[in-house]
Amino acid sequence: MSRPVVQPLPTGDGQTLDAALARLARDPRNADALLDAGNAAMALGDVDAALGFLRRADEVSPGNGRIKAQIGKAMLRHNDPVAAIRAFDDAERAGADQAAMAGDRGLAHDLVGDNAMAQRYYQQALARAPDAEVTRRLALSLAIGGDRAGAERVLAPQIAQSDRAAWRVRTFILAIAGQPDEAVTVANASMPPQLAAGIAPYLRYLTRLTPAQQAAAANFGRFPRAADIGRDDPQIVQYAQSHPRQAPVLLAQAAPAAPAAATPVIRRDRRGRIIPTPAPSTSAPTQLAQNSVAQPLPSIPTATRPAAAPVTSAPAPAPSYPPAPTPSYSPAPAPTPAIVLPPVPAARPVPSAPAYTPPAPVQTAMAQPAASPLPAPQTLAQAQPQPQPTSPAPAQLAPTPAPQPVPAGAAPSPDGFATLFAGFTAPAEEQQRPTVAVDIAAIQAANERAAAERAAIEARKAAEAKKLADARKAAAEKKAAAEKKLADAKKAEEARKAKEEAKRLAANPARTWVQVLTGGNRAKMGKEWAGLQAKAPELHGRKAYVTSWNRVYRLVTGPFPSDAAAQEFVAKLKAKGVGAFQFDSPAGQAMDSVSAK
Repeated sequence: MSRPVVQPLPTGDGQTLDAALARLARDPRNADALLDAGNAAMALGDVDAALGFLRRADEVSPGNGRIKAQIGKAMLRHNDPVAAIRAFDDAERAGADQAAMAGDRGLAHDLVGDNAMAQRYYQQALARAPDAEVTRRLALSLAIGGDRAGAERVLAPQIAQSDRAAWRVRTFILAIAGQPDEAVTVANASMPPQLAAGIAPYLRYLTRLTPAQQAAAANFGRFPRAADIGRDDPQIVQYAQSHPRQAPVLLAQAAPAAPAAATPVIRRDRRGRIIPTPAPSTSAPTQLAQNSVAQPLPSIPTATRPAAAPVTSAPAPAPSYPPAPTPSYSPAPAPTPAIVLPPVPAARPVPSAPAYTPPAPVQTAMAQPAASPLPAPQTLAQAQPQPQPTSPAPAQLAPTPAPQPVPAGAAPSPDGFATLFAGFTAPAEEQQRPTVAVDIAAIQAANERAAAERAAIEARKAAEAKKLADARKAAAEKKAAAEKKLADAKKAEEARKAKEEAKRLAANPARTWVQVLTGGNRAKMGKEWAGLQAKAPELHGRKAYVTSWNRVYRLVTGPFPSDAAAQEFVAKLKAKGVGAFQFDSPAGQAMDSVSAK
């Protein structure tokens, strides 16, 4: 007599799942077993099965914050960050450990584009204990929010340790910051050649994605379709409209303020524009000498400066004028030395110049005696911040020549101007040119011909415009007909698919089964069923079905009309030594019959 051979399940998470299922076979309403089964299924990559276990656990224990937190994590894996955020909020209200779920909670906010909130949760998670994965998520979130320098600082310890995952994150940080060429170079140096070549095209258009799409691409490798680049999912858009978000705070802004003499750190965004920083970073070097130089006064125009006059400094004390405005981070400006203007040549006396208004007197400083007989140089008493073009300094005035006296009696009388042009006459050839008679009728005829030509041109243009409009109308009608035909075909195809889907769902509705075996070899399921029938006579007369489950197969019997009937049959099989438990198949899951061999 042959004995049934039960194929071993994978170790680790598979054993954990098997143990949880065994506990559920004894008590289907065991919330801890349902939670363990959900966690194990999620670790094996079966998110749908994990959600099934976790939702049933939530029904059994609705006030359990740990279960709600794991539902949020599963919804995150299920590509539904909005539902994940709601689940994390429910977990917080139920009293779950906030720091334990803060890493996944921050990722959910990154996936809806709320980088500021995501970074708060990442920091909450890291405040409890260091975590390499959460640190990399924080670096990505900072880069997406525009703080590349902060992202580099957060990631630097892992980069120094040559962590592969950190180098992958740095590749995405460079691409998000608008440096795709550098990102591709890092990818080629830190990734396998085939993987680097495959990811290079995506790195080059990463800046065109929305913050939510960038987070999905960098964390999960999920890139949007070409038609959806730069457009968020409607669910994310609706969430953003109902949840106003704050701008991310740069790490440099969050640091303590530096002393007033420190030079502020200038940051630029991905387009090269300067990002204003309220408080300078403490690590910025102090360059006071370069930033506190007073602005020079406007230079003297070259046209009014004598060529041979040197510019020297007078030994007079510093002038007392208001200091020039300085930046908030610079100390008070140093005194500016006196500016000595070149010597001004003596002007000749100008008799009766009524239009000239002399400027304000200029104070002169005592100068050393010079060998030249020129007058002593003049020192500027008060420096103005801006030049005053309407009141030039005396040094800029050119000598004014004396006007020549007008002889008496030379001014002409008003009637005398006509006599000045009396001698100007037309040339002789113009005076001898015959006058041609003007034919009014010829002019009218020419005007009529020109009007007729213009009318013909306008008519031709109108005909051409009508012809073009008719052609465009015909093309538009043809295009509309083609689009209607395509829409009808698409509608028919959708109707056909809907009919097939309805047929498939009708053929495989949601049902209740009893699972008796799990194995990885589908071909041996018939033989296993025969062995189980020999062990438990209750299986005689019942049909066996097989369905896929992740990387293995379920061997079940049924269906049963209710949960109570299924649990009653499970109890009978356990009495015969057959490990069995209830299994609910969702609508549409195919159940293939198996014959005993």
